Amino acid sequence: METYFFTYTAAVSRIKTADCVILRVNRLGEINKSLTLFSRDFGLISAVAYGAWKGTGKLTGATDLLMLIKAFFYVDPVKDSWKLTDAQVKDDFSVLKTSLKAYYRASLCSEIIMRTHGGGDLGASLFELFIETLKELDTPDRDRLDYALIQFILRFIRMSGQMADPGTCQVCGRSLSPGASAVLDFHSAGFVCPVCSSLPGREGIPVSPGALRYLAFTEHVSFGESLRVSADIPGRAELLRLCLVLAETVVGGPLKAAEAVAGYGRERDRVDSFRTAGLEP
Repeated sequence: METYFFTYTAAVSRIKTADCVILRVNRLGEINKSLTLFSRDFGLISAVAYGAWKGTGKLTGATDLLMLIKAFFYVDPVKDSWKLTDAQVKDDFSVLKTSLKAYYRASLCSEIIMRTHGGGDLGASLFELFIETLKELDTPDRDRLDYALIQFILRFIRMSGQMADPGTCQVCGRSLSPGASAVLDFHSAGFVCPVCSSLPGREGIPVSPGALRYLAFTEHVSFGESLRVSADIPGRAELLRLCLVLAETVVGGPLKAAEAVAGYGRERDRVDSFRTAGLEP
């Protein structure tokens, strides 16, 4: 009886079930798929879906990019390998995939997650934020797409403890005056007042009073409520550019999807400035 119980328990421990989003799909051999998945319970998972590249395989329709699935794995603890044995599609985010604008923004979120190794210890909280973001991107309302990405980046950075206070100068410590502009400074990796930003050796990108108010206000409201806070088109473009710079700073280098998101390329040298200042995350 004891031997049977031990064998049964060991077998069960090799079977894992998790809700996952598929972040990356590569062909493996002739008919298999190599998958990178992000899960609430296990973080990033590298798994093989055997036969999934074949049109008649049972996993074919459940292993496409940016699908939320209930995944069933067999785990070999000796080889440290995961095999996807079955999958049930919970959401395929089909609307998102009909819009390049939405698709690129979802791809950027995926890239951030992969580049930060699933957010480290953020685990379930980052997974929930990602799902919430994908649902907002999976909408025909194109005006909300930029704000969904902006909020994903800001909330991810806050979760990771790397978000500077937009109301305080990171150099002199004084409160930034209401209605005043600031600069995202490359040396302090935070917001600084106009006086400190003019000191020798300082460089950064300007941040308008409206952008500072947006950052401060949306920090204290829910994800859904933050999407109802809108800016004019120039203001939205500024917020998006600011968040892309912050995201590349956190991951420690350029993000491939960033250029597709907003014709983003001019700010690539900004990340090099952060790294030169010894601010590798």
